[in-house]
Amino acid sequence: MRLKHVFLYVIVFIVFWPQFIKGQISAGGTPIQVLKEKSSIMETTDMVVMPLLDNEKLQHQYNQTDQSTLKTFVFAHTFDVSLSAKNSGNWYNTSEVNVWQLRVRSVGAYSLNFIFENFRLPKGARLFLINTTSGEVKGAYT
Repeated sequence: MRLKHVFLYVIVFIVFWPQFIKGQISAGGTPIQVLKEKSSIMETTDMVVMPLLDNEKLQHQYNQTDQSTLKTFVFAHTFDVSLSAKNSGNWYNTSEVNVWQLRVRSVGAYSLNFIFENFRLPKGARLFLINTTSGEVKGAYT
């Protein structure tokens, strides 16, 4: 009888535990609106274009590996980059804020994932990730 209760607690824990975990803690909020007179910034902002990948070729190569062994799950293709406010993107200033903007494009990608290393924002700064196609906003990260 006691083993059933332990098993039930384990099942409940496994089901509800992921709801309490966040890998990325967002402070919420909304990014500042780009002023209408600054709307041309989108056309002039540096864009980083990732190398084109042939997803079908990669999938074919993955499927050709030895079927008798266990395969690792391939989630993404990694591109190591070193982008910073000093070497990429554009700055624009208003009387109240300074904004750094960088666009990243990867043709044929199903999603983009960003890993930030050695990354510190100044006090009061906020980072937003914006999908310009869907309008989805992630952040603020502080």
